[in-house]
Amino acid sequence: MDEYELPKYGRAVRENILKRDNECQGCGIFEGCDRREPERIPARLEVHHILPRGYAKRLDFNPNFPENLITLCKPSHRGDVSSVHPDIYRAGIEYNRGDKDAFTKAKAHHERLLDNQRIYWNGEHDRQLSAQAVRQTQKRRREGWRWITDD
Repeated sequence: MDEYELPKYGRAVRENILKRDNECQGCGIFEGCDRREPERIPARLEVHHILPRGYAKRLDFNPNFPENLITLCKPSHRGDVSSVHPDIYRAGIEYNRGDKDAFTKAKAHHERLLDNQRIYWNGEHDRQLSAQAVRQTQKRRREGWRWITDD
């Protein structure tokens, strides 16, 4: 299965982050956020690694910790060219046009960028997302929320 099809954390971690955040944390950050249309949200919420898995692998750390995970709606995460992963959005378009290798090509491009010490994601909002993940984690812990892993 392709790296982009399934997250590299299990159901417990995903559900735990969704419970912590309760809604898209991209509202006001990304233009395509659906937060204002709550009836469309639940099936479209995704858990995002602020520092991506491929980057973490290169630096030899586990990216699955609460301050590195945040809930975003699909449009904020990978829904258009202003999202966190505009290249994955473009790969999806190419895939739908018949290029069945589009996601493999995107991953190879990611690796080339990392080889040249460049990021492959839209890092424009990383600080905002990181601060929001920390705020959410601290707030929910005061309310009794506990970090649950898949282990």
